[in-house]
Amino acid sequence: MREDLFAKVMERLNNEYKVEISAAVKNSTIFKEFGLENVAFGLAHFCFRNGPIEDIHAKGQRLTEARMEELNKFCVNRIYSFFKLIEDGDTDRLRSIVQAGIMMAGTDWDKPEFDAGEFAQMTNAQVCKLINSMNSDEFEEKVQ
Repeated sequence: MREDLFAKVMERLNNEYKVEISAAVKNSTIFKEFGLENVAFGLAHFCFRNGPIEDIHAKGQRLTEARMEELNKFCVNRIYSFFKLIEDGDTDRLRSIVQAGIMMAGTDWDKPEFDAGEFAQMTNAQVCKLINSMNSDEFEEKVQ
């Protein structure tokens, strides 16, 4: 029974989110202009490299719980902002972010690699946790 529910949830997640993300990405010229690898460099620089994580690194600070919360908020806000710019079609701001990332990454950073295994493992674990936290009727109701 739980395996069936798990399959339903995964299918629904895949169908709903792929369509929304694919439409926004396909309509964005930023991927055509710079390529996926360079957009990844821009996103990494914008979301992680340029902010509190750089301060921690530069100052040799320890990663405390408070700093971790600050990093989480910063990264989530930046990732949201990046995708919001894609959704809004704000090519000029996206171009600036990607160009800065390319310049900062230079040739020092490794080429990005697709890591589907980690993503699938993480998603499966989260869905299993959700399923296990509810009884079957309650979960079935939420999936419908």
